[in-house]
Amino acid sequence: MQKIDVYLSRVSQIVQIGLFATTLFTIYYTVIPLYKNAQLEESLARKELEYESLKLRSDKTLSKINRWEYRQFVLSAAECSGMPKVLLAENARQDMQGYPQGEVIACLRKTFSEYDFTEMNAVQRAVVDNRISVVSSGLNSIYQDSLDAYDKYPAVLEHLLSEGRAPESYIDTLDEALSDLGFKVSDAQKRESYIASERYKIQLGRFSKVHEYIIKELGDRQSLDKEAL
Repeated sequence: MQKIDVYLSRVSQIVQIGLFATTLFTIYYTVIPLYKNAQLEESLARKELEYESLKLRSDKTLSKINRWEYRQFVLSAAECSGMPKVLLAENARQDMQGYPQGEVIACLRKTFSEYDFTEMNAVQRAVVDNRISVVSSGLNSIYQDSLDAYDKYPAVLEHLLSEGRAPESYIDTLDEALSDLGFKVSDAQKRESYIASERYKIQLGRFSKVHEYIIKELGDRQSLDKEAL
């Protein structure tokens, strides 16, 4: 009976050792891998969140760059109106006759083809090209209105003078100065000065309208992206 108790005790110890070994085996090959896998999944989830955050920031930065670049292009394209050159010219009145419509549009297309955008696909480029075409058609009205006003002003001036409403001009100041010296500016000279002064304003106004029209029709990058969808 005593031997049986000894054997049972030893068997019990062996079973306990076996259970312990089985537990270690289970922990090593089941629990630990599951724990490591859970850690890996958690780390991966954090990395995905970091990636999404970085991607969002990157997209916002790229969007700002795209808007800024397109704005710079529009401002450069607006110079195709000739406005800056005319204002800085030594003899602006002679330059006023330049910059026909075809030259303005050729300048716009050349500026667009040479501009280096960070991101602009074929569809977006097609939209910009179409906007330039819209500018081309719109210039007809601006140029024609300017030409009509230019040609009609002598008649407009005669009507103003007949009503005693002479336009403001430096020639009147000159006439007053010469009167003190016993000289006088003739009516014909005054008339020529009035016409030249107003025609200069008309032509300058044409350049200004073309400049503003280009900026308006080329629009901004946000509207470009929406139109390209």
